[in-house]
Amino acid sequence: MLYREELKSLLTKIQMRKEYVSSQLIKVPEGTLGLENRRGTSTFVLSQNRDGVRSRKSLLKKPDLVGAILRNMLTQRELAVLEHDCKVLESALRSYKAYDPARAILELQMKYRKSPIDLSALLPGVSAADEWASAAFDQASFLPETKRHITRSGVRVRSKSELLIAEKLYEYKLPFRYEQVLYVCDTPYAPDFTIRRADGKLFYWEHFGLLGSKEYFERQVNKIRQYVSVGITPWDNLIITFEDEAGDLDVRSVESEIRNRLLI
Repeated sequence: MLYREELKSLLTKIQMRKEYVSSQLIKVPEGTLGLENRRGTSTFVLSQNRDGVRSRKSLLKKPDLVGAILRNMLTQRELAVLEHDCKVLESALRSYKAYDPARAILELQMKYRKSPIDLSALLPGVSAADEWASAAFDQASFLPETKRHITRSGVRVRSKSELLIAEKLYEYKLPFRYEQVLYVCDTPYAPDFTIRRADGKLFYWEHFGLLGSKEYFERQVNKIRQYVSVGITPWDNLIITFEDEAGDLDVRSVESEIRNRLLI
């Protein structure tokens, strides 16, 4: 993600520079500036072509105009370079593919899930559970004001249901990260919880509230579809919970998911 943001930042800076440089262009006579020797004296000459008629004007007595034309020539050269750089960066952003180490580790763990040894002890970046949970990670930053509930360890979450899930994960000593950014086909998502099981396997937990909203429901369905396309599936490493009609989450369903899927 950081590299993508750096590319975007650089593109923005170049676009701003381009706008500024464009504003520095001033109106000068059209034509080609040349240097000629006239009567033993070098002088700038402006060659113009109007309606097929060529003309050449000496600018010997117009040094200010020569300076303006030269400045415009430099400005236009810089603009050409800036336009080229904008196109290069725009192309790079379109084709950029982010490397997600957590995703790469997950794929290896899935591929060798029947391994007789603990892969978490071998793979770089797969640290001990406590270190993994406390390490810095890329957390979603949208709508921080909606994180009104605080867990026992000080993590802010968005709903009472998420608070319940977090507290149960603490109770069962399961390390987790709240809303860690996950890239799926270069699109960022933020699963409610990313959980590291004792064997090092990563699980994702999505809790769905607001199911009365058609827009919300369709957005969540599309998210799950994207997850499945990269091997994050409800029948394997994805947990999904729902609230009842009263807007409550059944604690028994939370404990059932934890005991049956996260404890080994």
